[in-house]
Amino acid sequence: MKNQRNWKASSNYLFFHYYNQHTSNDNEDIDLIRFCKSPKSRKEIAEYLDIKTTSFVTKEYIQPLVDAGKLKLTIPDKPKSKNQKYYSD
Repeated sequence: MKNQRNWKASSNYLFFHYYNQHTSNDNEDIDLIRFCKSPKSRKEIAEYLDIKTTSFVTKEYIQPLVDAGKLKLTIPDKPKSKNQKYYSD
């Protein structure tokens, strides 16, 4: 049991370390805005950023740009639609 706790503590540290190193920055935001000149799905954006989880991409990259008005939704009435795509002007 002790080893499991140590592993869990170390895995939480690794996640925290990874998370803090991989949040978006201005250059990534600019590249993503350019990439989204034509509508892109969450999956397409995740693949472009070389990130496996679409939920992480949505929370850390897409939603901040939507909130800032830099990305727009193709289905604004249904922001969580599986068919949602994101685009920039």
